[in-house]
Amino acid sequence: MQLKKNLSIKEALAVATCSLLSQTPQDALATAAEGDWDFDVSVLNYQEASRVRVVEWDMKSKWQYKDDSALSFSIISDSMTGSTPSGAAKVPVPRSDTLSSASGIKVASDVGEAAGKYLASLTSFVDRRNGFVVDWENVFSRTITTNLTGSYSVETDYDSLGLAGSAGVDLNNKLTRVEAALSWGWDTVSPNLQDGPPPEGAIVGGNGISTPAYEDGHKLILDKGLVVTQILNRTTLTKFAYTNRRADGYLSDPYKLVTVKNDISGLPKSYYYEKRPNSRSGDNLTWELRHQMAGGSVFDGFYRFYWDDWKISSHTLDLRYRIDVGKSQYVQLHGRYYTQSAADFYTPSLTEEQQQNLPQYMSADYRLDQLATTTIGFKYGFNFSQFGHFRIRYEQMAQKGTDGDYTQLNAKILQAIVSMKFGR
Repeated sequence: MQLKKNLSIKEALAVATCSLLSQTPQDALATAAEGDWDFDVSVLNYQEASRVRVVEWDMKSKWQYKDDSALSFSIISDSMTGSTPSGAAKVPVPRSDTLSSASGIKVASDVGEAAGKYLASLTSFVDRRNGFVVDWENVFSRTITTNLTGSYSVETDYDSLGLAGSAGVDLNNKLTRVEAALSWGWDTVSPNLQDGPPPEGAIVGGNGISTPAYEDGHKLILDKGLVVTQILNRTTLTKFAYTNRRADGYLSDPYKLVTVKNDISGLPKSYYYEKRPNSRSGDNLTWELRHQMAGGSVFDGFYRFYWDDWKISSHTLDLRYRIDVGKSQYVQLHGRYYTQSAADFYTPSLTEEQQQNLPQYMSADYRLDQLATTTIGFKYGFNFSQFGHFRIRYEQMAQKGTDGDYTQLNAKILQAIVSMKFGR
């Protein structure tokens, strides 16, 4: 669930929660006796300082068949509340108008310095997401497996449907595994605005200019990937992967604004809805190394390089070190560093001169700024019975941007997971 597609405010947070913040490789300690039915329950709390809070519940059941084929079903429910930057510039005077997202939007007929009215730089929202994932893993032979996955989630203003498939083959006496994957996604953006979704780049309020009718926004996402896993020896394996993502359609965030500032006073003069390109193509190259040391401790290192046609490039370094504590407990230390360049159309605000000839694309969304994010934390896990496994994870995240009114972000993440195995 940091960040990978152009998303609405709520989905971006959900994705950050479900993926970037919740990455948990399989625990090497989970050695409970094999069962035909696995059941996991996870609860996660993501809290930004004075900003956003996300609480997510995830329940997953997995049925293992005698031929090692498996069927799994996940239910996800999360609530998201708080406030997030709208793109409207901060002003040192009381605001007479407020802007909100999932719960609605209100703007004056005329906004800006001339009207003496300014939009809030932080927008509040309350939203809930519910979704499910179904996965079928089929074993064709000793060396060939396939996966089929379907997913659907719904929010107040955002629906997402996904289908994915992959095939893997073991080579070189099962020392090498090659997997190819393809996924398709169809998202519908239905902003809760007074006049429906805004035209990208339209002026807010606009001196009597009304917002024309606009149907729900849609976007199509296609992912293609290739993964090669190589066992180097009895204690070490490495993995290389390449993925490409292509998104087409309505990629703007309908709640984000761009402010035009008065060249002399520096106060907001007027506001525009942001406008992003209607297509985005990005590529990922990743490398992972896992090594079990003589004492049983496990080191896991991950590096990813990403680049796209919005001129964003990023580097991610993720390190984990698991230390066994007795026969049934462990502690895992985690450190992650992420850095990205800014999108070529990112701008914290516009000048009056730029307003005379508006850029083709523009966004003040801080997620498109030049960023550096550091995450540190730990996880503690133990087997509480022959068939049960518990782990709890705590992390702190600090993010720093370059331009704009909101360049600092701090968050705390707490997650607890209980896993059970049952036989027939």
